[in-house]
Amino acid sequence: MMPGFVFSICRYLRKMELYLQDLALEKENSEELHEKVSSLLSSVIDQFAIAGADGLFFAEDWGTQQNLLISPDMWRTIFKPHYKTLCKKAHDKGLDILMHSCGYNWEILDDLAEIGINAFQFDQPELYGIENLSQKLRKIKVCLFSPVDIQRILPLGNQEQIESYADKMMELFGNKNGGFIATGYGDLKGIGVDPKWDQWLTRHSRDMVLALAVCQGLTREHI
Repeated sequence: MMPGFVFSICRYLRKMELYLQDLALEKENSEELHEKVSSLLSSVIDQFAIAGADGLFFAEDWGTQQNLLISPDMWRTIFKPHYKTLCKKAHDKGLDILMHSCGYNWEILDDLAEIGINAFQFDQPELYGIENLSQKLRKIKVCLFSPVDIQRILPLGNQEQIESYADKMMELFGNKNGGFIATGYGDLKGIGVDPKWDQWLTRHSRDMVLALAVCQGLTREHI
């Protein structure tokens, strides 16, 4: 688990309301900060590789419910070069890269795939419409690492709807449709979900394991 990437760390250092102003008004100082943070993150990746890690996971929440927090052009100008450098370092060290991001990130999914993100950890896949997201991820060859949508599906507490949605995710993302890593959500209380609602999915667990195994080229005899 990384402490974040450049955006996440810098926005906490400066506080969000100041940092977003910095990006527009203090470009040179912002880039100096970005370079320092990126250099430290590069060292973290080196240490992960030395420790024998298989991959790295980082979280940067880029989206609102409808858009990115900044314009796609600003993201590509300021942040994409740092992402590209760090992802190349990770891949050169033999590490896979999993990225978490809340919100609607549609406008930069192609960019993220281009610079080497291997899996997107989205807790709100329904923001995109899972049919649209499935088509996109198959095209750009990125895996989905996700629970049942924690915003529009799981909190409703409707067993039939939750299980049906899980089945739909299996159909759209599993097997040879790009790759699917099924997961739960770590703070059920925080989103008002009764743990038993989450447990309704256990009857799907073996199917989910099989889907992941197929994506990894394994057979039923291997698991």
